[in-house]
Amino acid sequence: MITKLLPQLSKRAISRQYCSFNQANFFFHPGFDPENVEKFANSFLIFENLISVNEEDLFMQEMEPHLKRHVYEKDHWDDAIQGFRETERKFFNKENTEIVERIKSKSFPSKGKESKTLPYTHILDLAETGFIKPHIDSSRFCGSTVAVLSLLSPCVARFKLDKDREQMVDAFVDRRSLYVMK
Repeated sequence: MITKLLPQLSKRAISRQYCSFNQANFFFHPGFDPENVEKFANSFLIFENLISVNEEDLFMQEMEPHLKRHVYEKDHWDDAIQGFRETERKFFNKENTEIVERIKSKSFPSKGKESKTLPYTHILDLAETGFIKPHIDSSRFCGSTVAVLSLLSPCVARFKLDKDREQMVDAFVDRRSLYVMK
């Protein structure tokens, strides 16, 4: 199905200077409207290997002491997540501040939007059996852009069109990669 849909993309969507649309990262389920492929590609960006193995280790060394104080919770206040622990951070050590700044520069490239980033970074750790249920992030809590750095393991994120839940796309996000939803 991907090979049938990808020719519909404009050259602009395929040759972004800051992020490439890698067809191997996406599976558009049967019934996905070809007209929505470019819309999805323009609003869901993947930056592969944003950080190194060493940087991942450094980041986790700083986060783990804070996370291990929390137990894995079974449900979330909005019923969107099961099997998770979380924390928020405003400040990081020097090395991790550089990582967070790299995430911000990729996710919020225009300086006008930079001022709209939230002051705290949300850290979410899913248990081995944990998962995120289908939901729509609240712009009140997340803003208009959500950036996620996938650490420790790869993941598959499934997206469904809000008004037509039969239209689905799966996105493969490799370990140490950043995905940005706009």
